[in-house]
Amino acid sequence: MDFLIERIKYMDMDLDDRRAGYVCKNSYITLDDIPTWTEYSMNINRIQCSSEYTIDKRLNNKVSIFVGDITTLEIDVIVNSAHLSSFLDGAYFRVDTPIYKAGGESLAAECISLKGCPKGEAKFTGGYRLPARYVIHTVGPMGEQPDILRSCYLNSLNLAKRKGWKTIAFPCIATAGYQYPREKAPHVASK
Repeated sequence: MDFLIERIKYMDMDLDDRRAGYVCKNSYITLDDIPTWTEYSMNINRIQCSSEYTIDKRLNNKVSIFVGDITTLEIDVIVNSAHLSSFLDGAYFRVDTPIYKAGGESLAAECISLKGCPKGEAKFTGGYRLPARYVIHTVGPMGEQPDILRSCYLNSLNLAKRKGWKTIAFPCIATAGYQYPREKAPHVASK
């Protein structure tokens, strides 16, 4: 359980010392560097299609859009679209590979200690050498299963809420190797 000592070390560090240990060096990105959904939309030069979804201006000003490497975000927590086996054997797999590499061996060791995670559930670890202080790990569905995908997002948000974390970044859960249709996944996530 060496990772616990390592986790406490990183949690107790002041910000300058943590930044000195980031794998991304000085390429970290703070929340102030990320446009809100409203700001992002103003910079896109494309015709808006009509949608069955209504615009929530209050929410759009709270949600930010980030296109890039999630492992560089200096926020409370990033979400790892994890593979079940990565919890059990430390295997580096698809989306979570950059997160494990940036977080370091202690992050992988803590994942193993979680002893798996059922699809749709969420568990957390420390962020270690990541700019994010924590990582929420959630296992998405294989293929199009909206109830499980929705559970990934809700359980991750509920965990963040219980822990008092205010800033959270999600990748597109289950859309890569798990083959959830990319066009449909955002609608499930936003409900």
